[in-house]
Amino acid sequence: MRIGIFSDTWLPNINGVSFSVLNQLKALHKEHELFLFVPKTFEDKFEKIPDSVKVFEFSGVIFPPYPGYVMSFPPVRSLKKIMKSQRLDLIHTHTPFLQGWNGLFYRKMQNTPIVSTFHTHIVEYLGHLLAGIAEDKVKRLLGEPAWYLIRGYYNKHHAVITPSAIMKQELEEHGLKNVRSVPNPISPLFFEKHDKMKIQAKKFRKKFSIPSNAKIIMYVGRIAFEKRLEVLLKAYKNLKKEYPDFFLAIVGDGPQFSMYKEKAAKMKLIDYVFTGYIHHSQLPAVYHAGDIFVSPSNTETQGLTFIEAMSQGLPVLGVRSRGVSDSVIHKKNGYLTEKLISLEFETLIKYIFDHPEEVSTINKEAKQTASLFSYDGYRKRLTSAYSLAIMNWKKKNI
Repeated sequence: MRIGIFSDTWLPNINGVSFSVLNQLKALHKEHELFLFVPKTFEDKFEKIPDSVKVFEFSGVIFPPYPGYVMSFPPVRSLKKIMKSQRLDLIHTHTPFLQGWNGLFYRKMQNTPIVSTFHTHIVEYLGHLLAGIAEDKVKRLLGEPAWYLIRGYYNKHHAVITPSAIMKQELEEHGLKNVRSVPNPISPLFFEKHDKMKIQAKKFRKKFSIPSNAKIIMYVGRIAFEKRLEVLLKAYKNLKKEYPDFFLAIVGDGPQFSMYKEKAAKMKLIDYVFTGYIHHSQLPAVYHAGDIFVSPSNTETQGLTFIEAMSQGLPVLGVRSRGVSDSVIHKKNGYLTEKLISLEFETLIKYIFDHPEEVSTINKEAKQTASLFSYDGYRKRLTSAYSLAIMNWKKKNI
């Protein structure tokens, strides 16, 4: 098939959506002809995409609350010109914003089946518009109007994809139709086994001056308000008093990178590092260097970093919430706190380090879980969702 993929988020912006699109390109390019519609950026892309993918980039402006997000407004005339030269069999949008509506416009002009992936729990993110100030009040005030707009956008599609079964249930409860759960895959790099891994892990420790005997508490992901890293910083500060060999590694970049770095300094933390961006190809070794993966984020629709960490045999700790608890089962393949409070994270981090035999058994189960997130499984589930969209499209065209 000739598939058009529309996204407002693209490389070099590093987040779950951009990597989801990248993995889609890598998983499908051998069997399908792919056309990518994304904002134009002027930085290096960091990641190589398959040569067969045809890319259309549109100029735009930076969205102030999220510097990595570009609002692009392709002229209608330019879009129509592309439409005349590129007849698509199916359209897949990864955003309910500008490029998503461009995809719907394309679909209307060509009468094409269309699918959209629900990546971001917009209602949960509303509370972070004011940097977490009056979070609950903002969600109560804007929650239902947001769901109204969400239904209005996604129900214009012939199928809706979401990465987790729990998220699928919630979307259906709020009136979205034709929803399918298609978990995003992790890169094949995470399933490779080679002798260089330990060497690369040692290089990571050396590069960031981490003692060889230190026990690394690791977070990998975007550095943003919604990831709730203040909870982890507070837990680490208290744990450090009792465990002097602990070391905190915050791996990644994002709009609040400087803010959290300054916060850690004001808290007078010791033995920690904010690494900044690390190329995705190096992440398996980075996880391999750690002793435990911890993420306090409660806004995940899937939580790919948990799966990545599990693939490398790292015990994972998160908060019981949609997305994460779809993959992580407490004391079976990982650990979950009941509430988003630092004390619960402290308690479970202690527990994990004090029960190595239990953790060893759980890590084996975690690796089995991670093995389910391969490109092959993803390709089959995604193709099934496409078939549903085409079937629904045909019904509406009879």
